[in-house]
Formats: sequence, structure tokens, C-alpha cells
Amino acid sequence: MSWELSLEELAIATHAKILSEFKNKFTGVGTDTRKSLRGQIFFALKGENFDAHDFLEVAVLQGASVLVVSQLPEKAKLLLKKVSIVEVPDVMRAMQNLALFWRHSMSAKIIVVPAVDRNVSGDGARELLHQDAQLHRRRETQGAVRVCHPGATRHDESRRAYQYSAGTTH
Repeated sequence: MSWELSLEELAIATHAKILSEFKNKFTGVGTDTRKSLRGQIFFALKGENFDAHDFLEVAVLQGASVLVVSQLPEKAKLLLKKVSIVEVPDVMRAMQNLALFWRHSMSAKIIVVPAVDRNVSGDGARELLHQDAQLHRRRETQGAVRVCHPGATRHDESRRAYQYSAGTTH
């Protein structure tokens, strides 16, 4: 599933102050400067053993289109002339706020089908998905998010619903 976000939407979602504006559209999120960040929002996370603010230049070299920082180190101020940068009080919280913003902007329903019963086949799971989606429509709770899980297994565009499998099948 692809998505696109503007600099203004990013600033609103993360409660950020825009320090510089170059690119205005972004198509993903990244935190690892060892991988391509082309077109992505780079979140400069800080941990016990690292501080991604030390790698802002590398993030730009890897193609990041915008940097989300809690402070702009002196050595990185030259980046203000090269890339969009937003400043937030807490980068991790900003990333969480962006995820929340994205989930609220989705029109799809997310439904988990537990994989605890071996008798629930793919067809049975689809039927449960269909019944649950109809129930939500009857209750007029469009956009309701029930449960999130990182491994989507099916997407039904006609009903704007996602099916996720969770649990074990032992």
C-alpha cells in the first residue's frame, strides 16, 4: 500500500516547526541510514547507544527528502539549504503521532482473524471478513480500526478492508 504525505501534513501530524522546505511530498518513513531513504521521511531517533542526529548528512546522501529532528546540530546547519527539515520536541513521539495520523486518515477497516482454529480456511476467513465488514457498515462506523498487526495477508479494495492473520496454527 503506497501513501504520500505533504510537508504541511507532516508538520501538523507531528506538531513540528518547519525549519526548511525543499521537497513537499514524501512516500515513506526511514530510520536506518545504512539503507536507501529515497523520498522518505528520516526520523532521527535517539537511543542508549546511538543518536541518529549524528547521521543526518548520511541520511541526506541516502536520499531522505525530509529530516525530523529534536535539535539541529551545528555541523548539520548546512543541510538547511539542501533538504526539508522539521523540528519536534521528541522524535519518537513525533513518529508515533505520524502513525496515529495515518491510521486516522485511512478509510479502510482493519480486521484480525485469529489463526487459532485450524478449521478456519482462507475462504472461511474471507467470509468472516465479509460479515464483519457488513456489520460495521450497518453500524455506520466507517473507518473504524479494530486491531493492527504488521502482517497483512489480504486486501479487498472493493470493501476497503484489510484481512490480517494473527496467532499460531499448531
